[in-house]
Amino acid sequence: MDAGRVEVLGPVPAPISRIRNVYRYQILLKSTDRKVLHALVRRAAAFDFPAGVTCRPDVDPQNMM
Repeated sequence: MDAGRVEVLGPVPAPISRIRNVYRYQILLKSTDRKVLHALVRRAAAFDFPAGVTCRPDVDPQNMM
């Protein structure tokens, strides 16, 4: 993988795809350049999502559940 390049896997339904009638999906971002990933996380956090849509980044998740 080239430096600065990001591989996007997903979105896919989360293993537990619905909790209290809220649907959940996962997207995995892969890159050899941490700065690029951090910039993407910052942009996602600042993005104005439509009503009812949230984004919760998890850097280095313990598991994908």
